[in-house]
Amino acid sequence: MNTRRKAGIAEWHTGLLVYSYSNGPMQSPPIKLASRYFGSLVLCYLVFLAFASFYLPDFISPRRFARAGPGELFFLADEFRLRWWNLRDISINLLLYMPLGFLVALSLAPARLSRPGLHWGWGFLLSVGVEVVQAFIGRFSDATDVVSNGTGYVLGFAIARIAVLHFGVSPAALLGLESGGQEQHLKNVTGLRFIYLTVVLIAVLLPLDISFSLSQLAAKLHGTGYRMPRLIVDPLFHFRNGVHTQYLMLQLLVFLPLAFLSAYILLLRRRVGILQPAIHCLLLGLVTEASNLFIRSGRSDILVPVLGFLTGLGVASVMVGFARRAGPDKVGLSAAERHWLLLGAGLLYGLLLLAIALSPFEFELSLRALRYKLLNNSNFLPFRLHFTTSSLESAVDIVREPILYAPLGGLLALWLGGLTRAPSRRTILVLATVAGFGFAGGVEALQLGVVGRYVDITDALLGGIGSLGGAILSPGRSPVCRSFPSYGTNKSHHRFRERER
Repeated sequence: MNTRRKAGIAEWHTGLLVYSYSNGPMQSPPIKLASRYFGSLVLCYLVFLAFASFYLPDFISPRRFARAGPGELFFLADEFRLRWWNLRDISINLLLYMPLGFLVALSLAPARLSRPGLHWGWGFLLSVGVEVVQAFIGRFSDATDVVSNGTGYVLGFAIARIAVLHFGVSPAALLGLESGGQEQHLKNVTGLRFIYLTVVLIAVLLPLDISFSLSQLAAKLHGTGYRMPRLIVDPLFHFRNGVHTQYLMLQLLVFLPLAFLSAYILLLRRRVGILQPAIHCLLLGLVTEASNLFIRSGRSDILVPVLGFLTGLGVASVMVGFARRAGPDKVGLSAAERHWLLLGAGLLYGLLLLAIALSPFEFELSLRALRYKLLNNSNFLPFRLHFTTSSLESAVDIVREPILYAPLGGLLALWLGGLTRAPSRRTILVLATVAGFGFAGGVEALQLGVVGRYVDITDALLGGIGSLGGAILSPGRSPVCRSFPSYGTNKSHHRFRERER
C-alpha cells in the first residue's frame, strides 16, 4: 500500500463510506460499481434509441431518399403547430427519453449529481445529433423532436436527482451492493414511491390533448360503436353486460405498487395500519380520474378510485397480517414462511398477468384461423411493428411491458436469494431474465388462440428485460425477514440487534 493510500482518512458522508485524499474525495467501491452498472444500462439504452431512431420503415419512398440532405433539417420548425398528431409524437418522445435521463442520473455519484452541470443538456445534444443523421438517411428531421426529446431526458434526470438527493435513495443499495441498514432501506422505499407516483401522474397527462370545453365533457358520456364511453358515472357499468376483466385488472395493477410501498413504509417505521395505504390509493385514483376529465383521449371512471381504495385495504391487510404473525418473539418471518410467501406472491402475480393477456376469454377454435394468424398476423422480428408505426400506443407498449414483468423478476430474485443454497447474484439475474422471457413467450403463444390477440416476439423480449430490471432492483438477499417490525422488546430481539450492529 503506497503512502498516499495510507494517508487516506475514512469518513462517513451522506451515509456512504468515502475516502479523502490529498487530491480530493474518492468514491467507495460500491458507488463505483453501481455507477458502472448504470453506465452499462445507459449504453444499452443508447443502442436501443439508435435502432429506434435510424430504423428505416417500408413506407419511406425512394423519392424521400433523393431529397435527403441538409435541406431537410428541421423542415417543420417554421410550420409547427400544436395539432393532434404532433401531440402524439411529443408524447412518444417524452416516454422514450425519460428512461435515458433517469439512468444517466443514477450512473452519477451523489457528489456529481448535486452539481450536474452539462449533464442536464446531454439529452438535447443527443437529440440534435439524431435529427441531423435522420435528415441524411431519408427520415424526417423536426425541431419539435429536439425539444420533446430533451424535455423527456430532463424530466427523467430530474426525477432521479430528486429521489437521490432529497429522498436519500442509494443506487448502490438498490443493486444490493451495500446494505446501508434499516434507515437506508426506508429511504430507498420512500424514494421508489415518489418515482412511481411521478411517472404515473406524467403518464396520465399524455398525450397532452388538454381541453376545458364543456362540449368535450358531454361528448365523453357517449361511447362510439363498441367502445366504452370516456366518462363513466355508473359504478356498475362494467358488470351489466359482462365483466370488463382486462380493463379492471389493468386499473388494479396501477394501484398495487403504491399500496405495497405505502404499507411497507408504515411497517418500516414501526407503525401498523391499513387505512393510510388505502387513502393513498384513493387519492391517486381521484387525481388521475379528475385529470382524465380534461384529457380528450382520457377515460374517467367513477369506479377507479373505489377500486384503488379496496386495493390499498387488501394489500395493507395482508402485509400487516404477516407482520403480526411474526410476533414479539421473532424478529421476522421464518425461512419457510418467507419461502412460501414469495412463491405464492409470484404465482398470484403470474396468474394476474395471464388473466390480463387472455381476456376477454374468447378463444379461436378453428385450426385454419390459427394457422392464418400465425403466418400472416404474427411478428417474429423484434420491434419491427413498433418502429414502422409512429403511434403513442407503440411507445406505451414498449414502456408498459417491462413495468408489468419487473415485479415478477423481483419476486423471483427474492425467492432465489432466500434459498438455503442461494445461487450467486449473476446466476439469479440470468435465471430471472430467462424466466421472464419464457413466461412472456408462453403468454404470447397462448394469445394465438384468443380472438383479437396476436403473437409478437417483442413482448416476450420486453418481458425478459422487465424481469431482469426487477431482479436488479431487488436486494441481494431477501429483506422480508428483517423488514417486518417485531412487536415487543424481548432479550432475543436486543441480542439480534447487537449482532447486527
